[in-house]
Amino acid sequence: MEIRAIAVQVKPPQMRMHLPSVNYNVVLVEEVGGPGDGADVSWLLITTLPIGTIDEILRVVDYYVARWVVEIFLRTLKTGCRVEDIQLETNHRLKNCLAFYKIIAWRVLYLTYSNRTCPTLPCTAVFDDSEWKSVWSVVAKKPLPKKPPTLSVFLRLLTQLGGYNNRATEAPPGPLPFWIGLRRMTDFATTWLAFGPKTESSCV
Repeated sequence: MEIRAIAVQVKPPQMRMHLPSVNYNVVLVEEVGGPGDGADVSWLLITTLPIGTIDEILRVVDYYVARWVVEIFLRTLKTGCRVEDIQLETNHRLKNCLAFYKIIAWRVLYLTYSNRTCPTLPCTAVFDDSEWKSVWSVVAKKPLPKKPPTLSVFLRLLTQLGGYNNRATEAPPGPLPFWIGLRRMTDFATTWLAFGPKTESSCV
């Protein structure tokens, strides 16, 4: 990647010379020696953030890279949690509901990216026994393993509940199969706690 930065002063139009000039910074990020398939990176970033040092310029680029994750988070809130369809009587209730759904959307994204960055973690680092055991029993249809499966193995089962095909050549699952799978997992986990193997000894 080749990165350039410059401070720019933009003067007002000739017909509006009474307006003040505007100062901002421009950062250009271009891919060098890319495949040339039309998908090479070429970002022209306009910002008021400082660009006096290399670290400050890289911070501008890092903020823009994070933009896509922010958009996915908002899409999860709007499409998955359907926050735009919420109809509550008071502003206080609406804010509490939005705060709750933000946690849900965060968990969906957390699982999506954890599956790609730390797939070898045991699934119990994120899920309760009732959650992974119930999903394993329903989807894998095999006896429970002696030790919990890795995060990658379990999340492939979980996302199958959300429509993920689990083909060898398929890309890792995105947020959509995660939020559908999590909703179904909640029902399975509740049933597991109420009627699972450990409840047999407590029933009279």
